[in-house]
Amino acid sequence: MDRNKVEIKLLKKNPEKLLLEYQGMVWAIVRNQMMKGMIAYDEQDDLFQEIMKKLLERLPRIQAQFNNTSQLRTYFSTIVRNICYEDFRKVSLVLEPQSEPYGEVEESTEPVDSFLFKEEFERLQKVILMQARNGRKLFLLLKIMHDLPILRSDLAGFKYNLKQEIINEVQDKLNASQDKMKKEKLAVFGEILYLLEGKKIPPDSLRKWYSNHLNECLRLMNGNPPRSSYDAESLGILIEKSILIKKR
Repeated sequence: MDRNKVEIKLLKKNPEKLLLEYQGMVWAIVRNQMMKGMIAYDEQDDLFQEIMKKLLERLPRIQAQFNNTSQLRTYFSTIVRNICYEDFRKVSLVLEPQSEPYGEVEESTEPVDSFLFKEEFERLQKVILMQARNGRKLFLLLKIMHDLPILRSDLAGFKYNLKQEIINEVQDKLNASQDKMKKEKLAVFGEILYLLEGKKIPPDSLRKWYSNHLNECLRLMNGNPPRSSYDAESLGILIEKSILIKKR
């Protein structure tokens, strides 16, 4: 079963167990806050315990409000980040999902949030451009892997000039791959690449290609020495929130 579906089932049937499953994610976010200088090294354990306590308290509301508009893990991670900013009175860099009533952002703060997200997203775009022709494929596959909607603009600039009906078919196939297993997503993407670039790539080769280019992207985003702690999941969140901001 798809991981997201398993986690949604846990949220409904055994939410306490879900929190145990998410401990690693929570700790990773806490570490990220420390590396960004948001908290001191010796405050990590206290923040972790406080977050877990608040998540436990909010479980009933989360159960009632989660509406499947995003991946559950993504949904929880934004709530965790907002708890960090609540407790330490920092400017929120992450907009909590709109369906979550207690995380609404006042209109007066939205320009700040939007600017910070836009700034980071533009940095990601520059990093992707540094990978030349591979960057377009990497961005498209990042969106697919994080179940984000594929737009016509995402298909622009590839080698072949496809007819309108083919473009529509490609877009539909990619969007239909949402909620599928990673292996299935790669298989669909491989088929689409044949239409876009005229070359066949076996799933194993495509998986290695994605892993190598993703790691290079993360290395550039995080810097050397590291100034940030991006991972594949947080890149997906960054892209997703940037899409939401553009719609406003």
